[in-house]
Amino acid sequence: GGGSYTQTTPANIPAGLAAGTYYLGAIADSANQQTESNENNNTRVATSSLQVIQDVDLLISSVSTPDSQVYTGTRISVLNTTQNTGGSSTDSAFLVGIYLSTDATITTSDIRIGWHRIYNLSGGGSYTQTTPANIPAGLAAGTYYLGAIADSANQQTESNENNNGLTAAIPLNVD
Repeated sequence: GGGSYTQTTPANIPAGLAAGTYYLGAIADSANQQTESNENNNTRVATSSLQVIQDVDLLISSVSTPDSQVYTGTRISVLNTTQNTGGSSTDSAFLVGIYLSTDATITTSDIRIGWHRIYNLSGGGSYTQTTPANIPAGLAAGTYYLGAIADSANQQTESNENNNGLTAAIPLNVD
């Protein structure tokens, strides 16, 4: 009676825990194995909060097609690699969009010509895919830039949301 016990207890933050503010706490006799004179004073919450961040950072590390001359109404193959440079795995599926643009900056406002879904990408991992893409019939002839955007539908919370797209090195000539 009247004693105390101090211990540092290792604890793991579960993978996939949503980012946010959390408070750590402890419960004495959490399995309710002791009969006590007061069962209502067994909990304690830390005085400061803990910020949990999800360290996912998706980007396209390469995008290319073997074709530099394409025709409207045809299908091309786009080789692309998506990387997760963060330390955490993605918590759900996400889309990779393939786009055509009239300028060298690829955005989701450009013409989406293909896409594929990645179901899970571990921290530090990469995924390479050959994605079929359709050059729209009736597209005006000219030079277009091909690109890809990781997480094009914003389905993942990332540590950096501004590095998801990449433009292929060689533009496409469309006839």
